[in-house]
Amino acid sequence: MKKKKPRNITPKAKQSTVSNLLERAVQYHQAGDLRRAETLYREALKFEPQNSDALNLLGAIAIQEVRYEEAVQLLQQAISLNQTSPGFYNNLGLAHWQLGHFAEAVECHQQALRLEPKDAIAYNNLGNARRSLHQIEEAITCYQRAVTLDAHYADAYTNLGQLLEEQKQLPQAIACYQQAVTLNPEEVDAYTGLAVIFTDQGQWSQAITCFQQALALTPQQAWLYTKLGNVFQKQNQ
Repeated sequence: MKKKKPRNITPKAKQSTVSNLLERAVQYHQAGDLRRAETLYREALKFEPQNSDALNLLGAIAIQEVRYEEAVQLLQQAISLNQTSPGFYNNLGLAHWQLGHFAEAVECHQQALRLEPKDAIAYNNLGNARRSLHQIEEAITCYQRAVTLDAHYADAYTNLGQLLEEQKQLPQAIACYQQAVTLNPEEVDAYTGLAVIFTDQGQWSQAITCFQQALALTPQQAWLYTKLGNVFQKQNQ
């Protein structure tokens, strides 16, 4: 008996298979199951090695798992196949930033903004890169643009508040931190920022409340207990 030869998969069937694999992978990715997501992304690449979406999403997983060098390679490969996706440049910028390649990160986020000028996330990321290069005024402008584009962007309000605090623009910093915790009650950096400002201003009750909020979110931070203890002492003097 002759064995049947395996049929070659048709282009339409291959496209359907890749689409199904990516759809399932994204579901696992969004659910936080990175291992299964990565397996399916790589399976999709076996069918379509030049699928830029799969490469980009593998790069995103590499960033999440602190494999930044690998992320850069994957994302550069994705961009070589598709230069029109702002998300690809944003992810590459994040990987470069984590590696300390701040100038490269700036270039990536700027390119993302050329492709999508109203991308609040890209402005926030660009602000982080500018801040790392000590380009403070430029970073402030980026964060301001981010919250203008997305009034519910808690992280950007916190980042803006931190820089305004550094610049001794305390009323504006307080307003940013307060907006951040209103939008996201788990924005721990905003609580600590408020706590430090209120401590410096001698507003003990407000400082205590903010330190307690921060500790409720991050009880492992020993320095917060020390700061809170110091405030209690000062309040009782």
